[in-house]
Amino acid sequence: MGIRVSAATYTGKEGDMLESECSAWSLTPSQVQELFALSESYQESPYSQFYQLPCSISGEASLEGRLWQFVINGGGTATLSNGDEVRYLGCRDKRCEPYILLLTDDMEGS
Repeated sequence: MGIRVSAATYTGKEGDMLESECSAWSLTPSQVQELFALSESYQESPYSQFYQLPCSISGEASLEGRLWQFVINGGGTATLSNGDEVRYLGCRDKRCEPYILLLTDDMEGS
């Protein structure tokens, strides 16, 4: 799986504490791959089940022989899109903690 990752983007209020956390947040291609592997698939966006933060990391991933655009929200959700096809992911696994900024209250595992 080939992955290209961009720097985190902050879209919240200037000077907010999260702004500096977002600036420091980064993921390597192998961390993105691990986050995707640990995440659950959803038929639609699991928006209400995870925190939504004004900080995200985007990039491209080659999956199943196709190039996908992805956006990972600091709250543990990810959206992958390829043309008209969209896939939704969310990570409740405690092992995702190093890869996201704010864990959902509904984490699984130890």
